[in-house]
Amino acid sequence: MIKIVSEESFKEAKATLSSLTKIQYDCDKCKKTFEKQLRSCKSFPIICNACSRQKEIPLNDTPIFISNTDEFNALQNKVHTHQLITYKCDVCGKEVTKPYHAITKLKCRQHSTKSTLLEKYGVESIFNRPDIRKNTVKALKKEETQIKRMQTCLEKYGVKNINQVKEIKAKAINTLLSNRNNTHSNIELSGLRNIYSYDNHIFSSLENLYYWIYCTENHITPDMQFNYSEEDLAKSITFVDNKYTKDFVPLFNIDLPFPYLNEDLRDTTDIGLIHHFHKSIYDATRKGKLAPTVAWQDKNIIKKVALNRLKYKGHCRPSDILQGFNVTRIANKISVFKPKLAEELIKKYLCDADMIIDPFSGFSGRMLGSFNCGKHYIGWDINEDHVRESNEIAQYKKIEDMCDIKVQDLITCEEKDWSALRNVCLFTCPPYGGKEHWNKNNDEIEKSCDEWIDLCLEKHKGCKKYLFVIDETEKYKDKIIDVITNKSHFGSNNEYIILL
Repeated sequence: MIKIVSEESFKEAKATLSSLTKIQYDCDKCKKTFEKQLRSCKSFPIICNACSRQKEIPLNDTPIFISNTDEFNALQNKVHTHQLITYKCDVCGKEVTKPYHAITKLKCRQHSTKSTLLEKYGVESIFNRPDIRKNTVKALKKEETQIKRMQTCLEKYGVKNINQVKEIKAKAINTLLSNRNNTHSNIELSGLRNIYSYDNHIFSSLENLYYWIYCTENHITPDMQFNYSEEDLAKSITFVDNKYTKDFVPLFNIDLPFPYLNEDLRDTTDIGLIHHFHKSIYDATRKGKLAPTVAWQDKNIIKKVALNRLKYKGHCRPSDILQGFNVTRIANKISVFKPKLAEELIKKYLCDADMIIDPFSGFSGRMLGSFNCGKHYIGWDINEDHVRESNEIAQYKKIEDMCDIKVQDLITCEEKDWSALRNVCLFTCPPYGGKEHWNKNNDEIEKSCDEWIDLCLEKHKGCKKYLFVIDETEKYKDKIIDVITNKSHFGSNNEYIILL
């Protein structure tokens, strides 16, 4: 650290050192030694901050003795901030002499530090808070690195900032542009048309969209012919990627594929198979909401959800957008009956069944649960896609001989009597009163849970047991044998187990 002792050394430091460099100097008024950054010193001789604020208050070389807090408070605005004050520590009685500006409590350094730490952090030692210690060290290292970087630039190139060297700046721009296509984002764009939609504008390239976002957010009128320089493009990419992450802009490619879960079939668990094969889940809708696949085509919705995910998650990958559809309730994914729950209910209530029949087979949860319990399964569903996907799962697991899934409407099908077969049980979860839609035209017939139970009993006679999972009932309240409470950040809801 350099000490400034004369006007010549001050001028030399200004000409050769970084403005962030710390220097030592003796105050021209109080003659005390201080440190400050060179950029804070405007001229020589240098006066400390306290003396510059208190030009009219004299500084006495003899310390003033005080015995209590009231006497200390009475000195306010009456003594120079560098006036030495002598007092005794309230805790240990040790005599302490300090400048007036350095005193906050009448304690010695040790007990003053402990008191401050207890008030702020609840500990007596900074070593009991590794997070604070780590941040302090990190800040000091950052400042030291910044000063070293500037000093190196001055030594090598005669400037304080590396961007002031045109050759190096041009090389950095070329590197950024050449590597962008290879390392730009987690989103795979190869094979897609180079067309983007953002704020109801169409852009013919990724680069044009970067440039447009940069200009509009910095209140610059963009050149709509997009005749920008490589330097402008590099500046745009850096600005947008730093503000929104590298995954943000590629989201607005109009051909970006929907981020189906487990598309590569890495997860071969039961729920993983449902995510892989049952892509029609994302075509279904909650009542009054968009289907996720429909919302995915609306780039205004994508932008809204991406900004939400950046705010609360810090990233906006396609999988984050899919999660954001649920969190923001813009396009909720419909619920899926978990195979594990089906397995538990069968073992608990239908353990003696040889065959499970299910008039609402849906997304294969009860089919997989039945197979895991060694039961034969017969399922029907009104939706052809659901049936096809369920049969694909059966083929993948090689369990076609254990299950049979077909397209059938419970309302229009003929009545069946299962009494001739041994130990046939019905296990299903009927549609929840129109809360979810699977057909493309949302034209499913809406019935209450009680009405669906009545219809199951009417169409499928002779079953040994009937097990239903429903969300509400009036008629069958006395048949409820268990309650399942589902919790999420939206709240909680109950499902009821009915055994007949």
